[in-house]
Amino acid sequence: MNTNDVLMLIKARAARNAEVRLAAVASPGMEIGAAYKKWKAARGEPVEMLLSAEINALRAEAKAALDKLQQRPCTAAGCDGTQRLESVCTGCVEGAAGYKTKWTCSKCMHRDLSKEDITAWLIKLSSS
Repeated sequence: MNTNDVLMLIKARAARNAEVRLAAVASPGMEIGAAYKKWKAARGEPVEMLLSAEINALRAEAKAALDKLQQRPCTAAGCDGTQRLESVCTGCVEGAAGYKTKWTCSKCMHRDLSKEDITAWLIKLSSS
């Protein structure tokens, strides 16, 4: 499988995860799978189940692609390091301020905070 196929799988999985979270919020207390099916039916959309076998077969390729997606050159002036995309926990200072992710440089520790969640970033990065 080529890199574009792996990126499409990552994007599909991230989009589905976002839909599942929306469905769970829309039907609190309901089992997540049932809530997702109900949510999709209400929109007149088919339920697309991701097969674990597909994902497991591509685990190494998907991990490598994810690692590559979650890295970028540092945005700090004069730094030649690499920033890595990380989730921010809701209990820390950044999370309490509404930030959901951050790009952190391993060399100079410069951070760029973002209010987009990790799923939104993965969809955006796998689309470019």
